Amino acid sequence: MEEKDRFNEIKERLKLFLEHQVTNFRFSFPFGRPDGGLKATLSLLERVSAKDLATPISRDDIRHFIGKCLENAAYINYTRVSDQAKIEETVYNSDDSPRKKVDDLIHLAELCIELLQQDAEHYREAFQQYHDLLIEHEEIFWSLFAVDMEHVIDQQPIESWDAFPLFQLLNDYLRLHDSLCNGRFHQQLRDTFAPLVVRYVDLMESCIAQSIHKGFEKENWKPKARGCATSEDILWKLDALQCFIRDLHWPDEIFREHLEKRLKQMASDMIEACAKRVWRHFETWMKKGGLIGGTSSDYLLPSECCVMINVILDCKAQALKLCALHAGDLHQYHTRIDEYLEKNLSDMSKALIQKLLSVLDSVLKKLSRYDEGSFFAQILSLTKPINEDGQAYVSSVNANLEQLRQKISDEIFTLNIFEEWYRQQTHLIFMWLGERTEISLHPYQLACLMLIVKKTHGNFELQGVQEKDLNSQLYNSIIQRLHNQILAFPSLSDVLNLSDSMMDIADVTEFRTTWNNEFFLKNKSAFSAAKHLIRKSIVIVQVRLCRQLRYTEKDLTSALQSVEHEKQILHDYHNSTSLAEVLKQRLKILKNEIDNYNLQIKNIFQKEKDYWKQLEQTIAKRTNLHKATTNNVKPLQNTSNARPIAVANATFVVDVNKNNENLPPSEYRSDEIENKSPVKVPKIRKKKKCAS
Repeated sequence: MEEKDRFNEIKERLKLFLEHQVTNFRFSFPFGRPDGGLKATLSLLERVSAKDLATPISRDDIRHFIGKCLENAAYINYTRVSDQAKIEETVYNSDDSPRKKVDDLIHLAELCIELLQQDAEHYREAFQQYHDLLIEHEEIFWSLFAVDMEHVIDQQPIESWDAFPLFQLLNDYLRLHDSLCNGRFHQQLRDTFAPLVVRYVDLMESCIAQSIHKGFEKENWKPKARGCATSEDILWKLDALQCFIRDLHWPDEIFREHLEKRLKQMASDMIEACAKRVWRHFETWMKKGGLIGGTSSDYLLPSECCVMINVILDCKAQALKLCALHAGDLHQYHTRIDEYLEKNLSDMSKALIQKLLSVLDSVLKKLSRYDEGSFFAQILSLTKPINEDGQAYVSSVNANLEQLRQKISDEIFTLNIFEEWYRQQTHLIFMWLGERTEISLHPYQLACLMLIVKKTHGNFELQGVQEKDLNSQLYNSIIQRLHNQILAFPSLSDVLNLSDSMMDIADVTEFRTTWNNEFFLKNKSAFSAAKHLIRKSIVIVQVRLCRQLRYTEKDLTSALQSVEHEKQILHDYHNSTSLAEVLKQRLKILKNEIDNYNLQIKNIFQKEKDYWKQLEQTIAKRTNLHKATTNNVKPLQNTSNARPIAVANATFVVDVNKNNENLPPSEYRSDEIENKSPVKVPKIRKKKKCAS
């Protein structure tokens, strides 16, 4: 009996030890070491918990026991992590700011996530048979964290949104977790932050509405990005709000769809309110610059109006992203706002064109004073006008075309304005002429209309208006009427009243003759084709100049400058061709000179080679001559009293010529050595003995 008690005591102590090991598995088996240690401990715990070998412990009992161990492990692990983060000193300290408490709580959440990730990596395999108990362990762990989280959230101010990074951190971890996703803590997290999200959306909606109300009242309509400062701020806030809510990845699908629809509706309402404010300001600006009789011909469309159009165009482009659902379905919000913005752009385009047409209407009213039978026609004709009103209108059209092209961002919208403007302009002139079918036009009226029709036709063509729209039936009818009216007058000068500024045909003939004499009388064979083309171009220029006789002196001067420019181009071409021939000849001369230099260098090199060869022969001959001379001189006996001769043999140059000192000697003859040898044999004198 005593032995059995001893056995039970040891068994109980072993069970307590194993319970402690399982409860503190993170510290008893750090990082799962040793391998299989925790799994063997759990197996041993099952055997120790059995009453005897014959009756093993039931499955429910062992699960309850291990579950109790894991529950205690959750308390221990969270306590140690919170102590590491010093959460008690910061979160529950009244002296710390709410922002600092949130930052400390985010740091604690990062430590908790890291701890559970380590548990899943190192201990999940050991608890494979108790997977549900391990999940319950994690839920208990997060429930302890939720207590501190609720305490921190309750202390945050109403207008503070500093806690959203905490939600994003926890939600991104939980929604990707296989077991904790939509679990108890996940639902608690969702319920805690749902009111904050709703309150944040309400506040942003109020803020954006206030920006629309106050921003457009103070807007100076200066271009900024794709619109103005207020529109850019509003669209940026709408986009940032949607991106923020989308990045939350809200776990509840129903609430997530509700948020998305609300944001799309908010964007639609805000863009509509923005468009209404812009249209109101646009109407105000369109009323400026008007006169009692119409709009002045020096009218220039304000750049502020172009900025307003750009705002609506930008809103229309952003509406597809801000008002369409994320799934890609074009919801009623997007359809409604798109139709409204399209109508708004159409109204702005109509108002803009009507404003520009009022300039033409003003000009036509001035021309109406010259109608046949009018009282003012004779009085106004005394000033001998040319086409001042037509020229002023053409300048106004050019300036407004350039303004629209540069200031409006959408080229398609701009081109549509140009096409409609040209069509209504042509229709207005046609109707004005239709009212005067039974009377003849005054020369001034005809001059102005010809200038307006022709110049505007060319200007709109340069802006990209299609030919079918330019050469419409109304345009052809207007041209036919004006040409018929011209033929009804006795002379062209009487019609256009341009005799003072008209270019004489003789000047054109003289210009053509000078051109031919200056360039093409020489080298006729080389420039025959060019002469033909130039003659043809001269004819074209003559026709063009004759057509321009109805224009002012300024236009004729401009045309003459264009011809002079063409003349200068051809002159440059002629000079460039002559220069090429001169360069070719010069290149040929240089090539010949280079060949001559190469030949001279070759000859000099050969002479040098011969010279050195001859020099070697001279040295050899002198050496032989020196040996022969030495053999013919007898050596002197050196007595004891005689001094030794330092130099026995020497060669001396008799005749030294600085320029030809190395020339070879004349032919050597043995019988004439004494007389003609170039080598002089020195005579050695003996010194007299000194008296002792």
